[in-house]
Amino acid sequence: MLPESDQLADWLQQDTGLPDLGTLAVREDGQGQQWAVLYEYVADSVGGPEWKGQAEQWHLIHSWLLEEAHYGPAMDFLAPRTLMGRWMPETPSWHGIYLADIPRHAPERDGLDNEMRFIDYGADTDTPPSASSPAPRPPAGRRRMAMTGDDATQASEYLDDLLGELGLAQSSTREQQPHELAERWSRPASTDATDPQPDTNSRDISCDTDGRPLHAVPAVQEYNWSASGHDCSLDAPVGLSLPSDQLLHGAGLTRDPDNGDWYTSDGSRVVRALTGHRPTGAVDTLLIRRDWLEQRLRTLNATLILGLFGERQPRTTDLTRWREYSQTVGLRPGHEPAVQQQLTRVRTNRT
Repeated sequence: MLPESDQLADWLQQDTGLPDLGTLAVREDGQGQQWAVLYEYVADSVGGPEWKGQAEQWHLIHSWLLEEAHYGPAMDFLAPRTLMGRWMPETPSWHGIYLADIPRHAPERDGLDNEMRFIDYGADTDTPPSASSPAPRPPAGRRRMAMTGDDATQASEYLDDLLGELGLAQSSTREQQPHELAERWSRPASTDATDPQPDTNSRDISCDTDGRPLHAVPAVQEYNWSASGHDCSLDAPVGLSLPSDQLLHGAGLTRDPDNGDWYTSDGSRVVRALTGHRPTGAVDTLLIRRDWLEQRLRTLNATLILGLFGERQPRTTDLTRWREYSQTVGLRPGHEPAVQQQLTRVRTNRT
């Protein structure tokens, strides 16, 4: 339940009614079948489309595959750390190509992009997420608005075209994502990558007992097709969340051409892509049948970690105070979900 504008201050101070990953991680349908969530985006707001201080609350759920041996150390590493800042390995995103042309290969687990490197962006806070969490860091830069999916797609396509006209090509080993370019372009001079970083404790690397970095591979990949440029006949951008190549490679699944659902060779649906709207907002979810997932994890000798993070805030272009929350859940074949404590804090934008 979202409050009216005159109750916003009290609502931000309260930590009740926040999304709980313990109840959202695994869901049961009307036939008693259990489904685990691989991805979810939920956004709700009150008061209509205009940005005049109405209440807004959103959350994202991401998921990562880890080797069985890395599960325990990774859960211990995540327990006191908030996922805000999107420091975990980022979901790969495809754009500007046809869906059928997406390369089908399982990614390298041990690549640098998949290392669990914690960076604490929560410096400008007056309430820490928990007593056991890393101490707050020096104040960060002013909060920035995130690009929409269509903005990011168009920006990336424009960059690709520009580099092509100049006779240059981006690295074939790793394409720089639009959110990374935006971070680089908008980073204050005092935190530029070329400058020394005085606070090395704000960056922690998750390691196993031998000191080797732990790796987490995103369990989802995203596909986007812009409504401009490549196909201006579309009225709106097209976006689709897909299971990762590690989950799909060798699994013998077939995608329904009319939606994002996936089926086994005997016609059983094991992946569901759901999009819905309600009076206060929208829901976009990718679910995977739990029994099939557990069998797949056994085959891969892997586990799955889910991470939820989000914010409740007044809807405004001049945000000064908001609440953020974060939580992780671990899924291992043959075990009940391991639910970790939710971390939440009030953040203040100090200008």
